[in-house]
Amino acid sequence: MARLSHNLAANFMGQGVTALAGVLFLPVYVHLLGIERFALIGIYASLYAVMALLDGGLSTTLNREMAADSSAAQRRARLRAMECVYVAMAGAMGIGVWLLSPLLARHWLGVVAVGGEQVAHIFALMGLVLLFQLPVTLYNGGLLGQQRHIALNAVNAAFAMLRWGGAALVLWILPPRLETYFLWHAGASCLHAGVLATMLWRGLGGGAWQGPQLAALRGILRFSGGVWAVSLLGAVLLQADKLILGRLLPLATLGQYMLAAMFALVIARASSPIFSSFFPRLSALVARGNRAELWEVYHFGVQAVAVIVLPIAFTVALFAHEILLIWTRDAALAGEAAVILRLLSLGVGCSGLLVLPYALLFAHGGTRLAFFCNLAAVALLVPGLVIIADGYGAVGAAALWLAVNAALAASFPLLCHHKLAGSLMLGGWLRDLLPPALAALLTAGLLRWAASGAGPGWQAAAIVACAALSIGAAVLAAAHLRGWLLLRLRGGLA
Repeated sequence: MARLSHNLAANFMGQGVTALAGVLFLPVYVHLLGIERFALIGIYASLYAVMALLDGGLSTTLNREMAADSSAAQRRARLRAMECVYVAMAGAMGIGVWLLSPLLARHWLGVVAVGGEQVAHIFALMGLVLLFQLPVTLYNGGLLGQQRHIALNAVNAAFAMLRWGGAALVLWILPPRLETYFLWHAGASCLHAGVLATMLWRGLGGGAWQGPQLAALRGILRFSGGVWAVSLLGAVLLQADKLILGRLLPLATLGQYMLAAMFALVIARASSPIFSSFFPRLSALVARGNRAELWEVYHFGVQAVAVIVLPIAFTVALFAHEILLIWTRDAALAGEAAVILRLLSLGVGCSGLLVLPYALLFAHGGTRLAFFCNLAAVALLVPGLVIIADGYGAVGAAALWLAVNAALAASFPLLCHHKLAGSLMLGGWLRDLLPPALAALLTAGLLRWAASGAGPGWQAAAIVACAALSIGAAVLAAAHLRGWLLLRLRGGLA
C-alpha cells in the first residue's frame, strides 16, 4: 500500500495543479476574449475529449502492458508499434478537423465569424493542436504503467502551467485573438509530447532501434478494441451535451453552459488520479492471481473515490453561485450559469463513482459489460438532449445529463461485481459509499446553512472550509481509509 499511496499523492498533486491552472486562467480568457469567443475554446475542449478517447484503447492497453511481467524487449516492440499507430491516428484526426473546418463552422455552429475572426480558420487551428496534443495521452499511459507517477506528474503540472498561464500572458501582451491562443497551445503540446516520449523510451533501457512491428500487437488487439468501443461511448456520454447544444443554443448561452461544464470537469479530475494509481496495481494483482489483496485494494479505492470526489461535488453544487461569482467577477453570468453548474457537478460526482469498477473490469481484460452499459446510457441521453434542449434549454440538458449518469452509477458497479465475483456485493458497495457520502453531505449542508448570511469577503473561506471539512468527515466515516490512516499515524509516531 505504501507505493500505491505515494503514487496516489503524486497523481493528486499533478492533477490538482492542472485543474488549478484551468480554474485560475479561464476567467482571464473570458475577460480578454469575451464569452462568445470563449465558447469556441469550450468547443475545442469537447473535440479534444472525444478525439482523445478514440485512441483505440491504446493508451489504456499500453498502461496494462507496461505493468505486466513481460520482457523489456517485448515492451519496446509493443510501444513502437502502438506509437506508430497512434501518431497516424492523431495525424488523421488533426488533418480531418482541418479539412472539415468550413463545414464545422457553417453547418454545425452556424457561425461564420466571431469577434472579427473567421470561425473556419479557428477550427483549422484546433486540428493543429489536436495533432500535437493527442500523443501525450499515449505516453501518459505508458509512464503510468511503468509506475513513474511522480516524475510524470511533475512534467504534466509544469506543462499545464505553461499552456494555460502562457496563453493568458500572450493574450494579455498581444492583441487578444483566438488564433494566438491556439498557436501557443500547439507549440506547448508539441514540446510536451516530445519530453514524455523521451522519458518513456529511456525507462525501457537500451536496445537497438527497430522499426514498427505490428505483429507485436497480436494478443492485445481484442482488449484494445474493447477499450476503444467503451471509450467511444464514454466520449459521447461525457461530451454529447456540449456538442448537441452547440447546434441548438445561441452562442452566448452556449458560452454559459461551457463555462459551467469546464468548471464541473474539475471535479472529474479528482477521480482521474485514483484510476491512474489503482489500475496498474489492480492489473498486476490480477496477473499474479492474488484475489484477496485484489478485493482489499478495490474496496480501498472505492472509499478513496467517495471521500474525495463526493465532498467536492457537494461543495460545488451547494456554493455554485458563489464560486462562479468569485471566479468570473460577473454577477449576471454567475446567476445564469449557477443552476447549470449545480446539476453538472452532481452528474460528474455520479460519473466518478464508476472509476474503480472500470479499473477492476479492465484489469481483468473485460470490456463487454462496460460497452453495453454505456450504449444504453447513450441511447437515452442523445435523443433526450435533442428533445429536452428545445423546450428547456441548457438547464434541461444539464438535468438530463445528471439523471443518466446517476442511473449508470447505480447499476454498472453492481453488474461489474456480479460478473467478476458472482455476487452483486450490494452490502459491501453500500458500506463503502454511504457512510462517507452521508457524512460529507451533512457537513456540507450545515456549512451552507451557516454561511448563508456571510458577507462577500467570507464566501471564499466558507467554500474552502466546506470542501476541507466535508472531506475530513467522509474520511472519518470510511472504515478502510480510517484504519489505514490510523496505522500510518501510529507508524509515524513509533
